[in-house]
Amino acid sequence: PYANICETCDNYVTAPEFRDTLTDQLADVQALRTDAECRGWTDEAARHDRVAHALTDHLQRLDR
Repeated sequence: PYANICETCDNYVTAPEFRDTLTDQLADVQALRTDAECRGWTDEAARHDRVAHALTDHLQRLDR
């Protein structure tokens, strides 16, 4: 459901109609980060953390 999105790209732009999708994706990425941390996969956890921060930033921009 998140095909072709580059959430961490500086050129990525979203719109209010995608808020629910971004919120769902953030929840998924946070769960994946937690799973990676539990498995000791530090690089994978860090990657998910970067995406989670980017999604959070995008959602905050939509609230402005």
